[in-house]
Amino acid sequence: MATAQVLTTTHAMHTPAVDPLYPSAIDATARGAHYAPTINLPFHHPSLAAALAPPAPATTLASLPTELHLLIFSSLDPIDSTCFGLTSRHFYTAYRTLHRSRVPLNQRRRGPNTLEMAWEVLGPVTPCRYCGIYRCELHMHIREFMPGRYEYCAVRGVFGLRAREGAKDGCFRSNPPKPMMCGRHWVPNVEEPVVEASKL
Repeated sequence: MATAQVLTTTHAMHTPAVDPLYPSAIDATARGAHYAPTINLPFHHPSLAAALAPPAPATTLASLPTELHLLIFSSLDPIDSTCFGLTSRHFYTAYRTLHRSRVPLNQRRRGPNTLEMAWEVLGPVTPCRYCGIYRCELHMHIREFMPGRYEYCAVRGVFGLRAREGAKDGCFRSNPPKPMMCGRHWVPNVEEPVVEASKL
């Protein structure tokens, strides 16, 4: 009887109080493990090649495919399309692909384009700062691209040298037989007096 009690007591001392979920826990409990196992992950140092690699190029408007450029140009009116085409040589090539003939400088605005109509959901569209009581014309938008010594001539429809001092404010036809002669920007050809060599 005493032997049976000793065996029962010894068996109770080595039996865990809670049944383990996996077999290896029996050994850990029997050994009296007090700490959970720790996993040491290796530390990866950044390689030199990754540090010296150039950064990924950012996506810009110029880096978009040509098909998207042509789609943007097709949604613009002649005025906005011309201004957009003058921003870079790449865009000018796409602009000339769609507009085979030159857009006249007196081209007027046809109203909000499809892209502007899409922005109306955010609020009223700000009117063009070049618009007055008349509609916009192309030369009003591209005059900032021109040097300061040039201005637009409404008679000839081109940009030329500024009018001389004392000229009238507006352009007008000064000679009816010559409709392209502007009275404001026309400068007569004055020949310089010939200086003889003996007087030098």
